[in-house]
Amino acid sequence: MRRVQAAAPDQAISHILDLTAPWYFTALGYLLPLCGAFCGWLAAWAPQIPSPEFPTIAMAEFSRKPWLGTLGFGLLAGFSVVGLLLAGWFAWKKPRSRHHAGFIAILAVLILAFGINHQFSPTYGP
Repeated sequence: MRRVQAAAPDQAISHILDLTAPWYFTALGYLLPLCGAFCGWLAAWAPQIPSPEFPTIAMAEFSRKPWLGTLGFGLLAGFSVVGLLLAGWFAWKKPRSRHHAGFIAILAVLILAFGINHQFSPTYGP
């Protein structure tokens, strides 16, 4: 019994904890592409609302700005790229969180694909 107590503590648990990403980084990785999707959705949705539906005139005027769609797509792309970078860090440095890296990468790529399709789709067709 004394020999077990005299030995140095086992470092296995701290080693396992070093292999996992902290929960707040994981949550941030999932939220970044979703925030980008929300910004893109808001930029595409806001100009279609008729003016009387807005609570204030300033919000109605803001929604009619021509740069709003470009800004929304830029935020969508920016948030998704940062999410992809965070997913790459998970995959590279945190082996026990690689499944989160895969899910975040899939989410970010799908949001980017649909955002690009919406932003650059022609209004004319065959």
